[in-house]
Amino acid sequence: MANEEITKAEVAKSKAEKDAAKLETTVKSNTKALEAIDKELEELDEQIAGLVEYVAKLKENVENAQSAAENSKEDLETLKVELDAKEEQIAAFRQKEVRINPFSHTPSILTDKFF
Repeated sequence: MANEEITKAEVAKSKAEKDAAKLETTVKSNTKALEAIDKELEELDEQIAGLVEYVAKLKENVENAQSAAENSKEDLETLKVELDAKEEQIAAFRQKEVRINPFSHTPSILTDKFF
């Protein structure tokens, strides 16, 4: 009976050693996999940080472009107002010029034949 218990204990010990070896191999394999995943996670974090920076720069560029577009519209409106004012001044000048010298703007054909 003692022999049976010793045999059972040796079998259990052998099984436990095999199980421990399998578990040790599994732990090593999982540790390597975890290290690979950690490395990949670091790379992804770096990529995300780069993308965040890129998006921030794009956002800044878009804001600058929008601001420039708004300024251009304002400048265009200002130029249009100035041009309209200059056209009015030119028209007023021409009217004064015609009143002062009514024949200055007549075609040369008319002035050559009649004057």
